[in-house]
Amino acid sequence: TVSLQVQQTLAGGVTLNMATNSSTTLTHFTVTYGGYVQISGTSSTYVEIGVCYGAASSSACDQSLTYYLVDFGFGGSTFAAPLMPGPVWINVYNGASGTATLTAVEFI
Repeated sequence: TVSLQVQQTLAGGVTLNMATNSSTTLTHFTVTYGGYVQISGTSSTYVEIGVCYGAASSSACDQSLTYYLVDFGFGGSTFAAPLMPGPVWINVYNGASGTATLTAVEFI
């Protein structure tokens, strides 16, 4: 079992007020070593969170084939997504208006 020791908060308790059928970037960063990112928080509406690997921009994630998409849903949730070396974008997609408060922590 691998025990990842280094952690860095990438986005801490960021509140997003989102309009219907909108998307926004929670954070983006570049990974030097593999690991994982843990995303947790609460949402007043149904949201999907996408972790996009290797894209040059947030909008390029929509055409990316390397993507990790999680249905975050209502209420609170926590999940972990793998990280690969290179640029990483964490985007939030919303089908109905509402708020989400999210935290993203990188473990390498």
